[in-house]
Amino acid sequence: MATRLKFEVFDVYDQKDHKMNAIGQAQCQVMELLMSMEQVLRLEVIFDNATCGYLIVRAWRVSAQSGKRREGVSLRERERCII
Repeated sequence: MATRLKFEVFDVYDQKDHKMNAIGQAQCQVMELLMSMEQVLRLEVIFDNATCGYLIVRAWRVSAQSGKRREGVSLRERERCII
């Protein structure tokens, strides 16, 4: 059985009160992502059986030194990069 990733996409219009609208969802298999060219996938975001946008998913290997601060890369940027 293949490991699947499911992404729920929301439009957050009021962050303070946690108000948001569902935009749609996208799915893929982990192996599909790892085997794709440059480990990047462009997934369709589906809502009510129609494409309403696209989600770009990127993966890369994290080295053993990933816990150390890399020059010029903030912690917030590193967190966004890990699936």
